[in-house]
Amino acid sequence: VEQISLDEAFLDVTGSTNLFGSAEKIGREIKNRIKTETGLTASVGIAPNKFLAKMASDLQKPDGFVVITEENKQSILDPLDVSKIWGVGKVTARHLYDHGIRTVEQLRKSPLNYLQSILGNQAQDFLLLAQGIDNRPVEASREAKSISAEETFPQDIIDKNGLLEILFKQVEEVAARLREEKLEGKTITLKLRYKDFRTVTRSHTFENP
Repeated sequence: VEQISLDEAFLDVTGSTNLFGSAEKIGREIKNRIKTETGLTASVGIAPNKFLAKMASDLQKPDGFVVITEENKQSILDPLDVSKIWGVGKVTARHLYDHGIRTVEQLRKSPLNYLQSILGNQAQDFLLLAQGIDNRPVEASREAKSISAEETFPQDIIDKNGLLEILFKQVEEVAARLREEKLEGKTITLKLRYKDFRTVTRSHTFENP
């Protein structure tokens, strides 16, 4: 299992199919157990690699179950906007739009040297992803690059003092964990997410920890 966010993870079932059945069967069992045990819906994507699995899990949220195979991957990828490719943010997407590349298919069919003139060193990586190729393994443990605290509220909070009080508690929590791990930090990031999932982040790096 490789956790990628608070509520998302990759699960490599390569070594488990003889015991539990196909990847699709395992995915449906997990989805059903989450619903039975917690009452929550979960979106599951089944695919041969991480990029396609993430893509599959996003296609029919919040209660989806999508299977992408080597046989159907291109028919699913090709019509999608290039912004759906991992690493293509708003600036890169706009740059591609300006050159007439709006879909994954258009990106996939563009010559590498032309893409390099637009994207530089990232061109090769984006071209592989447009073909559904991603050879990165699922990594069960990775070195932590940050320590954070976050909280989701059942109702919107618009009171500034109330938010500051919550923020101070989170600061104390992060500081305590840093002391426990005997670590120091130089960069502080604050993230605010609205009910429509619009996210605002602000970051500042100090000269000294």
